[in-house]
Amino acid sequence: MPRLVQVTSGSNASARVSKILEEPRALIALLGGFEIVVHGWRKVKVKRGGKAMRWEPRIVPVNAEDFNLCLYPQHPRSPVLLVPSTPSPMQPA
Repeated sequence: MPRLVQVTSGSNASARVSKILEEPRALIALLGGFEIVVHGWRKVKVKRGGKAMRWEPRIVPVNAEDFNLCLYPQHPRSPVLLVPSTPSPMQPA
């Protein structure tokens, strides 16, 4: 499975995931068999209270389920169809 990797700083990882989720081509890639992951790198202490530091990644997978899917997307200028939640007394059930 081909893998697409976005590498960033640890504090920026969630912003990168959000940006990926706004990109329709990312969903097409996922549905086409690609895997998308974000690596957010940060420095952490090797020992609590110590001075030695090492780089560690926070790996965040992006899945097709993460996208807000709508079967019938609305165009911004199209009229909004309001559907009543309960049937009207004038309409047969």
